Amino acid sequence: MKTKLIIAALVCALSINAARAETQGSLGVMHTSDYYYRGAQLSQDALQFNVGVDTTVSGLGVSLGYFTNQASEDTNTDILSLDISKSILDKTLTLAAGVYNMDTDGTPDLTEAYVGVSANLLLNPSIKLFRDVSDNLYTCEVGISHKFDLQVADLTVGGAYGRTELTDTTERDYTTLRARLSKSFDNVTPHVQVAVVDSDTMDSETVLCLGVDFKF
Repeated sequence: MKTKLIIAALVCALSINAARAETQGSLGVMHTSDYYYRGAQLSQDALQFNVGVDTTVSGLGVSLGYFTNQASEDTNTDILSLDISKSILDKTLTLAAGVYNMDTDGTPDLTEAYVGVSANLLLNPSIKLFRDVSDNLYTCEVGISHKFDLQVADLTVGGAYGRTELTDTTERDYTTLRARLSKSFDNVTPHVQVAVVDSDTMDSETVLCLGVDFKF
């Protein structure tokens, strides 16, 4: 709760400073066959909603986000996030930092801070380091992605590998491979996605998603 109040206070402060800046909003709705987080299944058959606001404050990109996974039978998850980024070297590199709070039914809240860097190069490589502010546990994740223009639609393929500390003495390695087919019509983008999730604590699983994104 304390972290949520801190994030809310930062949102209010940033909103005041960003009043004169250009702001863009987004809304997404998606149905997914399964919801995995860092190689662990949290639910099956769920509706996901996300709302975001992007703006610029003192030359920094600021993103505020809310995500919820509403499962038909399993536990639900809510995530509140704040991200700050800065592009350097003629936008070749983007430095990022942020904090998020994750609330899953039946488990203690997870609050993590992170730093990361991504490169506007071939395969758009990125790396992020997360730290659990309560238990001093770390997660490191690297990823790549590439978008193909198929004329009739866009195909985005990517992958991620991560290692997350579960306790002081145990950890989990996980991988995700995904392909996303989308088509934009002005500010509306329907999409379909397939992903393959694997970790050293489970067998490989395939996830199917169908959704639509809006910008305003």
